[in-house]
Amino acid sequence: MASTFDSFHSSAAASDALPMDAPVTVTLSLEKIVALMRAGYLCGADLHASDPRTRALVHQACLQSCQQKVCDECEYRDHCPSASVDWPLPDKMPIA
Repeated sequence: MASTFDSFHSSAAASDALPMDAPVTVTLSLEKIVALMRAGYLCGADLHASDPRTRALVHQACLQSCQQKVCDECEYRDHCPSASVDWPLPDKMPIA
């Protein structure tokens, strides 16, 4: 017996299929973008920002996630004050 998922996808026209590398437009909260970057699932280079403020926020999120990864892997983590920083979301930081 076919599932609803299979029925839906088998009935879709071939012209509706998108290649996996086709760009799609989505909206995510900054909090979700930061979480995905920190977890290593998303990279700033994968995103296209549509305006300067968004570009700056994505840039800050990228820098923060990179800094956090460097701190997490540092052998001096237990002795460094930077390792205990609770990084704010980029929207709480001043944008130059």
